[in-house]
Amino acid sequence: MKFSKKLFCFIGPGASGKSSICTALSKTDLPITLSISTTTRAPRPYEIEGRDYFFVSKDSFTQEIDKNNFIEYAEFAGNMYGTSISTIKTSFAENKHVILEIEIQGVKKLKESSLLKEMDCELVVIFICPPTKEELVKRFKARGADSPERINERLIIAEQEIAESIAPNFSNYVIVNKDLDSSIDQARAIIIAELSKRSVFDTSVISSFIK
Repeated sequence: MKFSKKLFCFIGPGASGKSSICTALSKTDLPITLSISTTTRAPRPYEIEGRDYFFVSKDSFTQEIDKNNFIEYAEFAGNMYGTSISTIKTSFAENKHVILEIEIQGVKKLKESSLLKEMDCELVVIFICPPTKEELVKRFKARGADSPERINERLIIAEQEIAESIAPNFSNYVIVNKDLDSSIDQARAIIIAELSKRSVFDTSVISSFIK
């Protein structure tokens, strides 16, 4: 049976914990790689070029769009974010599935894209949800990067994102991130289950039993 590649898309509002979950998963022994997104926003003090994001100018980002070099891209809070097609293809060529940490708009574009079929890959959408509104506000404040007004704006955006993410047929899985370690375990279990499905199982690993 032909091995089917998967794109594991992690979505969720800011401060939901999706970045921490994706980073932790990329360090496991699972056959996955974490795709590094390209963005036009300025790096935060703790972020490193090529590890957290590829930081580019708006002009450079627009040029990549014009060249059709992104499998998906979206605008969020005035900044652009995109996933390189070449990065995805490289991972697939190495027999690795791909983790994407992307915006809801990006998932919508992927669902509409013909490239998934061309690359023979399946989309798995995992929504990371904060446990309560109060906890989300607490996390925003702990970052120390936003004014009270900006936190209110982000909270409104988060409520909209949560409503969209839990709509029927949008997300395949939901993880309520009360505890980061438990959420990482849940995410890992989801990936293992998806890779163990009969429809994607690589029968070559048990070839000695097959005549």
